[in-house]
Amino acid sequence: MGLRFDQLPQGITTTGADIVAVMQQGVTRQKTIASLNDPITLGNVAFTGATWTLSANITATRALGVANAGTTVAWERATTLSGDPGGTTDVRANLFDTVLTGAVSVTNLENMSPRIEVRHSSGTLSIGKTMLGYARLGLASSTVGNVTQLGCLDFHIAHEGVVGAINTAIVYRANDVDLLDGNGTIGSLYAFDSGDEGHATRITSETVNFNARDNTGGAPMTANFRAANSAGAGKWCFFALGTADNFFEGKIKFGATGIAANNAQTVTTGNVGPGSSSISIQEWASVKNASGATRYIALYG
Repeated sequence: MGLRFDQLPQGITTTGADIVAVMQQGVTRQKTIASLNDPITLGNVAFTGATWTLSANITATRALGVANAGTTVAWERATTLSGDPGGTTDVRANLFDTVLTGAVSVTNLENMSPRIEVRHSSGTLSIGKTMLGYARLGLASSTVGNVTQLGCLDFHIAHEGVVGAINTAIVYRANDVDLLDGNGTIGSLYAFDSGDEGHATRITSETVNFNARDNTGGAPMTANFRAANSAGAGKWCFFALGTADNFFEGKIKFGATGIAANNAQTVTTGNVGPGSSSISIQEWASVKNASGATRYIALYG
């Protein structure tokens, strides 16, 4: 077992030039990166002067052994701190920052790639999650202060360059499912699944499972929701099976094809009927008046 830095034997120097010799003598110690001035190789990373050169992957594997039944096994990194009452502190407990610089082309850049692999030969994994996060105010009914806004995930895309373009910007993406190999099946697949977010008394304003705010116009097409399912058996662009009423504010337009869609008719509460009535449009019919102008009749149910 190596010695700590404060246990260096007499006669062994601690300068950067002697670090390799010190390590060969079985002495372990800590030294700040800023003080490393001589060529030193740490695994696949070479440090010369002030430059790190990565020639291959750096892999650190931690084997947690056997997880006994009824136990919780974790590799935990915990940060505890106290803030200043001035309210201007910016706390970033775990910051992962990858910066790509220089005239270089890179095929793929991933700042974080969390993953789980299930390779057990028998038994059942009840629940598997690549990432699990929560934000909590208080602990075990403790007395706490207030939080203006609390969230679990918050992503942004920024373009602050003088030139250059981001061809496609995606803030959040549920990617395609991979079923290329084997014969295993998936019972039900949900790209986005929202649980019961409501509470009978303690949510005092509103509960919305999906909230799309107003977008600034300017693009040829600006929409909060777009469905592009092609026609097919059992396929729907929008499928609502709840028993609650549906509410549509503003105009409702029907497309350029299909029943009741002639000339992309617009339906409003004024030309459908009394706003308080419970009516539904069954079919459109078009007729021409004596002057040849087209008029539309809606059949309600």
